[in-house]
Amino acid sequence: MPVIEVKTNVKVQNHHEFLTELSTLIADLLDRTVAVTWASLEDCKSLYFASNNDPAYIVRVKSVFTIDLEHNKETSKKLSEFFYNKLGAPNDRGIIFFADPGKENCGWNGTTLVALDV
Repeated sequence: MPVIEVKTNVKVQNHHEFLTELSTLIADLLDRTVAVTWASLEDCKSLYFASNNDPAYIVRVKSVFTIDLEHNKETSKKLSEFFYNKLGAPNDRGIIFFADPGKENCGWNGTTLVALDV
């Protein structure tokens, strides 16, 4: 179950379109389906980096699957391209944090992912 959370200082005109495209991309990159992918967007945030507030983003990707060095490199590259195209923020104006919280630390549908064996 991938989760991607985006904070940016850019105004996103169409949240639904942005999140649909982002969900599809992250599901594909992490070899999951959109049906089990979560995405959130917080735009127009006060975000200051490198002494200015030019377009920038902070992203958190959490998944109990495919969080490893090789996947993270490709995912970082593809997400950076996506955010440049959608937000106008160059690669050096964004940071992406990857985390695998473990199945035992993810609750869903009244239990944990361990119990659901997903």
